[in-house]
Amino acid sequence: MSSALVLIGASIAEWTKALRESSERDALTGLRNRGSFEQSIRGLLPRAQTEGRPLSLVVADIDHFKQVNDFWGHQAGDLAIAGFGEIIGKMVRACDTSGRIGGEEFCIAAWNCENEPAERLAERIRWAFTRLEHADLNEDIRLTASFGVATAREGETYESLFARADAALYRAKSNGRNRVENAERTPQDEENSAPRPKLVEVKQAASS
Repeated sequence: MSSALVLIGASIAEWTKALRESSERDALTGLRNRGSFEQSIRGLLPRAQTEGRPLSLVVADIDHFKQVNDFWGHQAGDLAIAGFGEIIGKMVRACDTSGRIGGEEFCIAAWNCENEPAERLAERIRWAFTRLEHADLNEDIRLTASFGVATAREGETYESLFARADAALYRAKSNGRNRVENAERTPQDEENSAPRPKLVEVKQAASS
């Protein structure tokens, strides 16, 4: 009898754990959902401060995504989101935290990662996504994404860190999309940086 109760207890514990983990994951990408991601990074920030480790935040957004849904349908949009999430999942480390925080918006908390390596991570993801083929789109279409990068300052909150990374993402959108912008760069640094060539992408004007 006691053995049976132990087995039942273990089964319930495993089921509860699986249910909790499932509720923390985005169904399309398998990455953390917004609530789970934000809970995680809010714990990482004070830990990084205590241990003296750098923590960088990458915010990414698929370019012209509204047109993907409008021209090719929501199934094509879902597949694009899933493909982008798969790239992120493969490129981040086990110690990093990644999540889908909105429709086509993603975040990566890069643990023990200084600013320049975080920017290079964003650039690798950006490049990989431009190479990704999308079966539900025209053969000559390659989607792109824009990125903002910021590194936590002493005592900085998640809200402040996200706002700075998101502002850098907005600059990437304003400067032509399909690029990485860094919140830690000065305006002079930005002026001296060479623009990246644009790849084939959705060609109509877009709102995002």
